[in-house]
Amino acid sequence: MSVSGTIHVDDLTDEEVSLVKGFVQLLRGRHSPSASDADREGDWGHLAAASFAEGWDNDQDATYDNWRDRYAVPVRQDAI
Repeated sequence: MSVSGTIHVDDLTDEEVSLVKGFVQLLRGRHSPSASDADREGDWGHLAAASFAEGWDNDQDATYDNWRDRYAVPVRQDAI
């Protein structure tokens, strides 16, 4: 199966373009791990969080924003 098309990256930041290139290389099996892979994984996490935030940032879900108080969960001392 062959699928071709054009992906427009004009509105992406340089960092996002780098992530897209790395992802394509990974899919093609050409990606070699580097020292910046951990940083890139963090970048993907931020992109995912931003995507989910669009769906989570609403009045209906606002009750869960302060979940520690709602469920009486103490802050871990080692996390501070």
